[in-house]
Amino acid sequence: MNFKIYKLKTIQLIVMLIVSLVFIVIILTGLSNYESRFDGIETDRIRETVEKYAVQCYATEGAYPPNIQYLSDHYGLIINDKYIYEYEPIAENIKPIVQVFLRIGYGED
Repeated sequence: MNFKIYKLKTIQLIVMLIVSLVFIVIILTGLSNYESRFDGIETDRIRETVEKYAVQCYATEGAYPPNIQYLSDHYGLIINDKYIYEYEPIAENIKPIVQVFLRIGYGED
């Protein structure tokens, strides 16, 4: 009789471990998806901010800035090393193309 109880408890323990592992995998997958979506939202906001500073420069000086460093030096734009900024000026009177990407592996040791 004791052997049946021991076997039942062992099976219960194995089932509980499997269920726990499944929950952990689900939670980690959800966190990973959330982080990916958050990074996308964050890069969009940063791109919009750079564009806003460029428009402010155009309104103030009558020309779009030649590069992103100009915005940092003259308008106080803070450039974060976590991101890669692509700033492509077209002409002084045409809005530049701005793209922002999350730097791969940033902050990983």
